[in-house]
Parts: sequence; structure tokens; C-alpha cells
Amino acid sequence: MVKVGARFVAALIAAFWLGPHLLGQSPGPSRPNLSGTWVPANPQASDARFNVGLSRIPGSGSLTLEQAERRFTVSINMPDDRLDGAFAHGRFQQTVIYQVYASGRSGGGGAAPPQVPTHTSWVGDRLVIPNAILGSARPVTMTFSIEGEQLRIDARVEYEAPDAFTITEFFKKVK
Repeated sequence: MVKVGARFVAALIAAFWLGPHLLGQSPGPSRPNLSGTWVPANPQASDARFNVGLSRIPGSGSLTLEQAERRFTVSINMPDDRLDGAFAHGRFQQTVIYQVYASGRSGGGGAAPPQVPTHTSWVGDRLVIPNAILGSARPVTMTFSIEGEQLRIDARVEYEAPDAFTITEFFKKVK
């Protein structure tokens, strides 16, 4: 049996934890903080999209986001006078909690286009949520990111392959 000294073990642990910092590398990717309360940056455009079913947030509504390492919570706050337009199958799902996975893709990209994540996960500095809306007639992939000082949400709605369209909405932080 090999006897390992305490100094050797301490040096090994220090090299493991400090090595990336000493070489100028970070130990992992930093993520933007999406937490806070956000309101539509352009309330009139949000109302127009909401009125025809292309958005879940009217101009007078807001989003409250809570971000943790393994969880992402989205709460929609809507005034009563706009709630009738939000009912789907007689109900309104105000809060959704998504489990965030360390990796949402499998395999390498190679020369092919980027793969679509299969689970809620970070792709670079964007949080990607596949099949974000339960009960939707078509798959919707939502991507949350920060652009400047605004929250950007891209909702990609899939039709029959390869047809799809993306709705982009911007929000400003109020707290």
C-alpha cells in the first residue's frame, strides 16, 4: 500500500482548484443574472402581440424571474382586465418552474449546425428552454438572454419541418 503524505494531498487539491485561475482561465462559464421584475420595453407592441396570441405578456403585464443554479422560475403578472385573453383551456398558468441541467445537449457539433438542447440548459450566455409552453399546439423553444440592459426573449415556434418563426420581445428591469 502506498502512503501519501498530507502535504502531497494538499498540493494536489490546491493545484486542482487554483490551476485554472493561475493559468488565466476561469473554472466555469459565468452566467448573466436574469433575476428581477421586468416590464415590456414597448408596451404597445406587446399589446399587439398579446391580442393575436403571439405573446403571453400584455403591455401592462410584467415578468418576475428567479434564477438559481438548478432552477429557473418564471412568473407572469397580469392585470385582471387582460386575464381573459390569457386563459388556455379555462386556466392560466401564472408560474412555471424549470429544472436547469448542466448540459442540455449530447454529442459534438462538428461541421453541423448547433444542436437544439433537449433540456432547459445554458448555451453560452443564453438560457434555452425547449418545449417551454405546456399544452401548446406546436413546440415552442424559448431563449432568455441579456442584450445591453434589456432582457431579450426569443420564442421559436416550430411548424412542419423545416418551417418555424421566431418572436423576439424586449423587457426593461424595474426591480
